Order: sequence, then structure tokens, then C-alpha cells
Amino acid sequence: MTDNLCTRPSAAWAVALAAKKDALAKTHPWSAEIEQKINRHLLISQTYHNLLLDEVDISLDRVSDLLLQPPEPDCNLTEADWAAMDFSRAARFLVDIASKYSPQSPVNLNLHSLQELHRLALEHTAEDAGQLRSSNLASIIGGHQPAPAQALPGLLEFAFDWFSVDSVRELHPIEQAVLAHIRLYDLHPFTVGSGRIARLAASFFTIREGLPPIIIRSKNDYQVTLAFALKMATQPIIELFAKSVGETFDELIKLATLEGQAAKDACAP
Repeated sequence: MTDNLCTRPSAAWAVALAAKKDALAKTHPWSAEIEQKINRHLLISQTYHNLLLDEVDISLDRVSDLLLQPPEPDCNLTEADWAAMDFSRAARFLVDIASKYSPQSPVNLNLHSLQELHRLALEHTAEDAGQLRSSNLASIIGGHQPAPAQALPGLLEFAFDWFSVDSVRELHPIEQAVLAHIRLYDLHPFTVGSGRIARLAASFFTIREGLPPIIIRSKNDYQVTLAFALKMATQPIIELFAKSVGETFDELIKLATLEGQAAKDACAP
């Protein structure tokens, strides 16, 4: 699969992302308050757009309310409410894993952490949260047939080993994210929520390198490029992931600039 990935460092999308990363760096240093607002924005946006891709019926305002002011456990919450709160917990767990990355320990993501992501993200909406599926699935997007259930443990272990080989580690983080996403979606390890978890796992490879998580804002673009990717045509989904990260950079640059200026104005005599 790596042969079909665009590995040219001078690819236009890679150059654009490097420039946006530098632009965001120029908004530093951030106060603790600004950093908190940036992290909240990322978490809310990542949660909302990931659930939207899975047709979870919830508004951006509702996601924001749930994450900024978590309700009491005995509140009458809907399944969509739980989906948002559970996903946000999984996203925080992923950030914690990615923050422990080092060149000496290149991949902290493994089968155990993948199952933990699923357990957290679907704890209140799936009876088998955290468990690999035990039965075969019908065809999914583009008529693709997922792996047989009994083969999943071995195939997943092999996949995580593959993600750490030198030829993969030398790819751009966007390309690594695409590779991981395609393979995990291809295997479809869970009865429900495999796409959601594949997108979360993909974000590991961007977050650990100082890029934002993968936040895809167009369901149609995602489905079309994913269908191509499952047929080994990966360039469209690489460009979609890069575009998505670029859009998130734009949002963060704008937010950091506005918050930084507001802080300066507040301190002005």
C-alpha cells in the first residue's frame, strides 16, 4: 500500500501544511487560558464532525454544551449525548497516548489501545464496546468485504507492527494517518463504530508530530475518497486529510490571534 502513497516532501499540500504550522507557531507564546480555549475548540470540533460522519443527530451547540459543562450522571441524556461525551473521552485518551511518543518508542498505538479507544468511544451506545467483533460483516462502503472475524486479532497485530516499520515512519504524518485509517477501516474490527475508531487512530499519527487531529468536514468527500482508497487509489484521501488539517490550522490561527489580541487589549492602560 505504501507504494501508492505520495511520499514527495515537496508535494503542494505538504508545503502548505508546513507554512500553516509555522504561522500557528508565530502566535505563541500562549497563556494558559488561550491554550485551554484552543484545546476545547479542537475537542468540540473533532467530536462534532466525527459524529456527523456517522449520522449521529446532534448539533454543534449541544456538543459544546455537553463538553464545556458536563451534566450530572443521572441526567436524562440521549444516545447522541452519550456518543458525544464518550467520543470526547476517547479523544482525550488518544492525545495522552500520542504525547508519550518518542523516536525510541515510535508507535504507542497497539491492539490493546485500539480496543480501549472503542470502549471509551462507545461505552454507553454499544453493548460490545471494546470487544472485537465475533461475526462476519456484510459488505461495506463500495462493496468492500471486511476481514473474517476469526482472522482479526492476527491481522490487527500485524497491522500495528507494519505501522512502525522504517518505510512507514519515513512517510509524512498525513500519509501515515491515511495508511492507518485505510487499513483499520479495511479490517473493520468492531461490529459498530469501526469508522469512528479508524479516524481516531489516524489522528494519533498527526497529533504526535504536532499537527491537529483529523477533522473531516464533508461526509460526501470522505465516502468518495475512502471508496477509492479501498481500491488502492490513495491520492484523493491523502489530499482530503491534508485539506482537513489545513482547515483546522486556519481555525486555530484565527482563534489564537483573536485571543492574543484580546489579552493585549485587556492589559493596555
